Amino acid sequence: MASSKKVATIACADFLKSSNFNGWSAVNDEEIEAIISAAAYALAKIHMHLVISGFCYTARGGFCCSEEDILEFRTDDEAVDGLPTEGVEITCFNLDGAHMYDLYTI
Repeated sequence: MASSKKVATIACADFLKSSNFNGWSAVNDEEIEAIISAAAYALAKIHMHLVISGFCYTARGGFCCSEEDILEFRTDDEAVDGLPTEGVEITCFNLDGAHMYDLYTI
């Protein structure tokens, strides 16, 4: 039987921030600058690297996921503003004690 796991060595990455009762929200550019070192550390803990280019953030390293790992970023079948419709979590981390940040790929 074939495995349903998918392996990525390079994944374009983006960030989400927990917004208490509202679920997740997109992280703006100023917030990304403030959390980028914590994101790189969170990836390093799982043996991945964060590469910053002029166009996107890229997570490099071994990464496995299955169909069950896909998260949907919708509320009541409506897309959430600033978020893709689905993605896969690479890692999450807490920086300020009030918000959880999620690094995901689409």
